[in-house]
Amino acid sequence: MYKIADYVEVLELKDKFQISYRNVLSILKTRENCKVIKNLCGTGVSKESSLVQSDVFKVLLDNHLIHDDNYSVSNNPRTVYYFENQFHNADQRLSLLKERRVCILGLGGIGSLILQYLCGMGIKNYFLIDYDQVEESNLNRQFIYSRNDIGKNKIDICKKYVYEHVLGAVNVETFKGKIYSSDQFQSIVKNFQPSIIVCAADKPQDKILHEAHKVGKELNIPVIGGGVGPDFGNYSFSDHIVKKNKSNPKILHKREVTYGSFGPTNGCVAALMANDIVMTLIDGKRWAEQNNTIAIDFNNLKIYKFGRNNEK
Repeated sequence: MYKIADYVEVLELKDKFQISYRNVLSILKTRENCKVIKNLCGTGVSKESSLVQSDVFKVLLDNHLIHDDNYSVSNNPRTVYYFENQFHNADQRLSLLKERRVCILGLGGIGSLILQYLCGMGIKNYFLIDYDQVEESNLNRQFIYSRNDIGKNKIDICKKYVYEHVLGAVNVETFKGKIYSSDQFQSIVKNFQPSIIVCAADKPQDKILHEAHKVGKELNIPVIGGGVGPDFGNYSFSDHIVKKNKSNPKILHKREVTYGSFGPTNGCVAALMANDIVMTLIDGKRWAEQNNTIAIDFNNLKIYKFGRNNEK
């Protein structure tokens, strides 16, 4: 049953209807338009009704001003409703997530939050990689863990979280250890056949993302990677290998992973990445386009998008 979306305002004026959301749409008050709009604002219009063939109905549908409240993805109706603002077949696209397979490398301040977001979307298949145990210092930003988890393996806690929060048949594979090379990484995840690799690991600095891109290219799957600094965060989406710096300058101080970390800034980057992961898996529009980087300056709350040189 189609109805006017709850975020839309409809005013009936003397000779027209004024329909407002992001823009204002004026519809003349013809007999057919009156019937369509008043039904949409009232009991609704069924898919079998001849009204769905009217021009005004198609205009409203194309502008995402109406929605279908019969959900085939019945366990996630709020998510379906949200995505109907972008897709006419939101329930069909989101049903694809049940078959998608996500590999998450690193379950710290970014990776663990991404896992929580993806579980909320109903994604059922994961390969989780981490070598670390939960420490008290993690709890300011890694909200999947509690004090009772201190000293336990992160992959074990995350695996339990997936089984407790995702309905239906769930598959979670894990690897507890460090990733040293792309060959090792590929041998670990190849049989899992991931749909996407999420690189949220930060050690070894820079090298780990480079190795993830190698595997992504070899398996012909997308890779998304990101991190957070003391006053900025960034992430990128690519299925190409990042070029290494060919120059060999004398390094006086090698960049290292910052010790400082803040829950809200981790959450900002993880949320943006989770959105683009989902959009990639359902063929939607990402915020980070191919080979682009999204950077957030937390000092002035500005978001930048810029290209990145890649080796194809």
